[in-house]
Amino acid sequence: RKVRSENTTLKRCMTPSQPMKLKGKAYLCPAHDGGYGMMCVPSHAPTSIFEGVRWSSSLTAVSQVKALTDNGIDVIVGSLMNDIDEPEDLMNLAVRLCMSHTDISSPTKLNKK
Repeated sequence: RKVRSENTTLKRCMTPSQPMKLKGKAYLCPAHDGGYGMMCVPSHAPTSIFEGVRWSSSLTAVSQVKALTDNGIDVIVGSLMNDIDEPEDLMNLAVRLCMSHTDISSPTKLNKK
């Protein structure tokens, strides 16, 4: 089965035209820790796509891709992204969200009360 890498952002993945590009393929965005932060699968994907996946491992994304292709589903691999596994991951997300709504040239705004 074919696995293709594509450098995209989450916004591009979520555009209305993206489902047309997938046409029965899965779309997976790997995470920094070896897992994945997002996966879209076609509606015909069987539940067996989750069998044999090495959960909570540095090989989670790789084993998920293998499970998908073993089930006859081609995979498009998207951009590297952050996932939420631990409490500090949630705190890091909060900081990133605050920074996206704050003037980056003035990071002290995050600490103002």
